[in-house]
Amino acid sequence: MRERGARQGASEVRARICAVGAQQRAARLTLLSICLALSLMLFFIELRLPLVAAVPGFKLGLANIVTVAALRLFRAREALLLLVLRIVLGSVFAGSLPALSFSLAGGLLALSVGVLLLRATPRVSLALLGVVGALLHNVGQLLAAAFWLGTLDVFYYAPVLFALAVFTGSATGFLAQEVLRRVERKNT
Repeated sequence: MRERGARQGASEVRARICAVGAQQRAARLTLLSICLALSLMLFFIELRLPLVAAVPGFKLGLANIVTVAALRLFRAREALLLLVLRIVLGSVFAGSLPALSFSLAGGLLALSVGVLLLRATPRVSLALLGVVGALLHNVGQLLAAAFWLGTLDVFYYAPVLFALAVFTGSATGFLAQEVLRRVERKNT
């Protein structure tokens, strides 16, 4: 009888632990969904900005504010899911196959190195992470362009894109850090 009671008690504890785990997973999924919606919203806002058309191949990367913040908020696979969903959904609604490949090549390269950089130096500033991400995003996009066009001549455009990436990447990282500060302040 005593053993049976102990098993029932253990079952109740396991059930409570599972319930708490389910609540935490639901909260994480909700936050991930909000981040996806926000990044898509920023992506579509950026499409409407006239500045984007001024320099061919140049974008501010507003949606990357959410991606950089996600590197601190989520595990790597969750940040990857967020990135891929944003790119695929954004391309479905506003892009093309080459645009999808450019965004995936740049985004996956930037995210991969961002994850490695954070693992090597967990306290790296998000401004630096933003700059590195922007530079690598351009490298990935240039590689995709070279594939689609069948020439490496696209890399002649790299200095212009890299100069802009330093500016936009630092702004992206700074804004991501500011968002995280405000969220943390609100939660305390």
